[in-house]
Amino acid sequence: MELFRKRRGKKNSETDHAAPEETEKSTAKEKPHVSCAKPIRCEFNKNPMESDYDVIYKVLVIGESYVGKTSLINSMRHETYTRNLMPTVGVDFVNQDYDVDGHRVRLQIWDTAGQERFRDINKFMYRGTKGLLLVFDITDKNTFDSINYWMRTLAEADIDSEEVIIVGNKCDLWWQRKIKLAAAEKLAKYHSSKYFETSAKENTNVTELFSQMAYDLVEANNPKLLYAYTMTVQELAKQKQKKERK
Repeated sequence: MELFRKRRGKKNSETDHAAPEETEKSTAKEKPHVSCAKPIRCEFNKNPMESDYDVIYKVLVIGESYVGKTSLINSMRHETYTRNLMPTVGVDFVNQDYDVDGHRVRLQIWDTAGQERFRDINKFMYRGTKGLLLVFDITDKNTFDSINYWMRTLAEADIDSEEVIIVGNKCDLWWQRKIKLAAAEKLAKYHSSKYFETSAKENTNVTELFSQMAYDLVEANNPKLLYAYTMTVQELAKQKQKKERK
């Protein structure tokens, strides 16, 4: 049994993946998508204690302006949806705890500005990052096309091998969809990433998204905390004892 999930391999920075042309509007409502079917044991902790956690990971939420990065974080924290939020200036962060296989995992979630003038600040924030949510708007093709730019910046910062989930936000606006599901899945697969479609407005797949990130970070960085790892080690020990008895 494979205990450690393979990290994402680095790609040739000279080879850029061209996103397929997707300009047709969807004529039917599609079910919000999650690209990973594996069930995880990760629960949202509604009552985090300031210092009561086992591990902490820094997570950046990045992407262009107006894709809904701040709204996703607010939805994760079950705050009231605000339609016309002002663009984030600089950076800000919140802490949120999750229970992963009985262990308290804290995500330090950084909300970043998408405007070009703040991108130098964003690059500085990459230091110490273990997880990234790369968000685009499924109704805006330009934000989808920019994913390749953001992935290049991660490669330049030498963190493209960390845990990255690509997020297609605003799935509640399905009738305005400009990016087909197949195109988003193809790009996520190219970048060896999971793909989620979310709605910050309707809180669709938001809890699942951050829970998946918490689980993936433990699996990649502290696998001994996972129940599956513990059970496998115990099973291997039993098999060894049986062989010794023979």
